[in-house]
Amino acid sequence: MRYKQAFATWAMSTVRISNSSTALAENTPNPSTCWLLNLCISVPTLSLPTARPLRIEPRLFAVHEVRELAGTFGTMKRTGADAVVVLADAMLTAANGQISTLAAEHRLPAMYDSREYVEVGGLMAYGPNIAQMARHSATLVDKILKGANPADVPIEQPTKFELGH
Repeated sequence: MRYKQAFATWAMSTVRISNSSTALAENTPNPSTCWLLNLCISVPTLSLPTARPLRIEPRLFAVHEVRELAGTFGTMKRTGADAVVVLADAMLTAANGQISTLAAEHRLPAMYDSREYVEVGGLMAYGPNIAQMARHSATLVDKILKGANPADVPIEQPTKFELGH
């Protein structure tokens, strides 16, 4: 949870375009993405206090399927979005090349949660090092296989983050 709070706060505070409308692209059916969206918009101690002084208006643009991306980016631009924050989601990450291309075509600076977007042309990303997390998960599995009670294995937050640009 700490990572998602950090990403939401960083994303909203980094887009420093005065009087701007920041589009939040998210996959509505994904409960995790909905939680992150609520964090971006609803939690008063995180993004809105950051967004208000900078005159940034976060606006939701839901994407239910990859085929909706082109239309959604067109709508973002037509309705005055000045930048895009793509919220963490497996479906959106799988379409990272298309999303990065659409953001560039519509001249919308975009921020992402993983460096995979930057590797295919995205502007910038901030998020946990997924490879390091996967390696560490093997340690947790090893503990369980050696007899540790799964309930006694602590839940751990990511400790290594990357800024990709």
